[in-house]
Amino acid sequence: MGRILSKTESESFVFSEVLFAPNSKLRTQGDRSLALFCILNGGFIETFRHGKFDCGPGSVLVKPVGEPHSRQVLSSGAHCVIIEIKSNQDKRLEGLERAFDDARVIESADYFSLVRKIYKEISAPDRLSEFAIEGLALELLTRCSREGNDESNSKIPKWLLDAKGFIQDNFKDKLSLSAVADNVRMHPSHLARRFRQTFKSSIGDYTKRLRFSYAINQLIDTDKSVADISTESGFYDQSHFTSSFKKSYQITPLRYRVAARHYIKSRRFRSE
Repeated sequence: MGRILSKTESESFVFSEVLFAPNSKLRTQGDRSLALFCILNGGFIETFRHGKFDCGPGSVLVKPVGEPHSRQVLSSGAHCVIIEIKSNQDKRLEGLERAFDDARVIESADYFSLVRKIYKEISAPDRLSEFAIEGLALELLTRCSREGNDESNSKIPKWLLDAKGFIQDNFKDKLSLSAVADNVRMHPSHLARRFRQTFKSSIGDYTKRLRFSYAINQLIDTDKSVADISTESGFYDQSHFTSSFKKSYQITPLRYRVAARHYIKSRRFRSE
């Protein structure tokens, strides 16, 4: 398990904001409850008995009950919202839980919009947030249960997966569309169109979310300056990083560092 930054419960769900360290590995015999891994930034490779899934920014990984799996986190790390279903406490969810026989990854702008709304509610909760996240999670779970596995990696062209892998390996550099296209020997406009159609994100947005995930790990785990983290993560300068970060998280990088460390310290204190 990664580092839990926050945890919220509703009647039927447990919501955890989790940060996975870059290049970390995990192997488990299976989870006791159905879970949705919603990747905000960064990503990982999840391997099950029947296949391997590339889980990048904006994707939702559905993990069935009891299926053994392993995880290899990318060099960017991974920033996720994990939604665990408490089916033993809500009989309505037992049927939905049985609908997921196999793991699957879903990449859709509509799904990610729901995830962002859930993240906003658990990040800045008010007295109505419990009702809001319960409804949003039920909608997300229902949509996932109706979604087939048509977007599995086995149906994505190898050159497109290679392009995605190239971005994952080089997101800290000054990447351009032409550089990615040259690497996979495709025309830039064709690459950009197919990437957006398949992964529901532009190459620029995908790269930025990988950079955010890496930067968040650096903010929490190191004492590097925001300026150093900015350039190390692939942003043009501190001003560019700060404005982009605040636009996505409604908080500056420095304030995020203080808030995240305070939460982690308070959890450690309560557990002692």
